[in-house]
Amino acid sequence: MSSQTPDFDDWFSTNYRRVLSSVLIVCAGDLPRAEDATNDAFMDALEKWPKVGAMDSPRAWVTKVAINKAKRSWLRRKRYVDPVNADNVIVQSTDPESNTELWEAVNRLSVKQRSAIVLRYVDDLGQAEIASELGVAPGTVSATLTQARARLRVELEGEAV
Repeated sequence: MSSQTPDFDDWFSTNYRRVLSSVLIVCAGDLPRAEDATNDAFMDALEKWPKVGAMDSPRAWVTKVAINKAKRSWLRRKRYVDPVNADNVIVQSTDPESNTELWEAVNRLSVKQRSAIVLRYVDDLGQAEIASELGVAPGTVSATLTQARARLRVELEGEAV
């Protein structure tokens, strides 16, 4: 593992903030939950680094693992939290240059739509990769992205679709 640690350390330093930002959006701004899920996913990557490091996109793998961990955390927590208020947290982007109005609108999307938007526009994944990440058909991704963009357009520009 020590021969892989420097490569992992460099990769970790380069990718941590971007993965955390993606997970934070999916978590609707719940920073502690996003950090826990992201940290756990990077620990999984470190443990499996020879395999993960050889993948075409290790960051996509870690993002998927982190999002899945965050979703499981939310599912466990929703038994104890009022579901009406659980998603009313405003996304706090880690990017100081971010468009606050846009991310507030993204925050109002469903978890499914928010996840698709993040994977497409933050992580720059294609439709097939997003389908694989979310465990749905590519057509579902297309429909989800279309619906999410339409909703964002209405909220941000006031245009009826």
